[in-house]
Amino acid sequence: MLGESDGDFEATEAPAEWKDESAVILCQKTYISFLGDKRRKGTKTKGITRKRVLIQDQTALDDYSEYHYQSSDAVGLFIIKPDGKKEEIDISKAVRVESDVPRSYASSYQSSDYYKIAIPNLAIGDILDYFKVFTEKYTSDVNIIAPISSFYPIKYQELIFDVEKRWKFRYNSFNGAPSFIQKMEGGLDGKGRKSIGVSRFTIKDQMRSTYKAVSYTHLRAHETK
Repeated sequence: MLGESDGDFEATEAPAEWKDESAVILCQKTYISFLGDKRRKGTKTKGITRKRVLIQDQTALDDYSEYHYQSSDAVGLFIIKPDGKKEEIDISKAVRVESDVPRSYASSYQSSDYYKIAIPNLAIGDILDYFKVFTEKYTSDVNIIAPISSFYPIKYQELIFDVEKRWKFRYNSFNGAPSFIQKMEGGLDGKGRKSIGVSRFTIKDQMRSTYKAVSYTHLRAHETK
């Protein structure tokens, strides 16, 4: 999910009408699964988030000069230079954070400790492409508020949720956010196989300007016994 084969993350240029924005999110996607775990006789939530950001001025450069993540995350950070050269950022020297986390990296559905790492060699005109894979604690009730508008414009984005039958999944959209679409062919099970026993719900959205009133979705997943 959301890996090298995902062509949506090959975008390198911002729309002309956003040339004066500090940054443009070229593509972002979040995938979360609500599945059972037979070995532990419980449930688990697992997710992937990937974002590709074009840095267009000093304000955005300052905003993205450090990357924050949680201890429950597996992360990857890459800088793509204008000539196409790709540089991977070493996160082995990340330090634990006690202070407030920047709004770009704060999560409403994770609860582990935060760490940060400086991003060297990032410059205006570069693209920052980063991902995280996370597993949250076993739980039977999950509430998520997912904004689809941001303080930077977004060229393309998706929210993808895979929900096993043992979960009840309720959702709604507000302030102009698109409605969810259920994919009848199903989603992925715990082994990454397509299964009609897993329902998939998606939102696709593009050319989302910076927010005035925040467009968002509210979701609640509840395990049924």
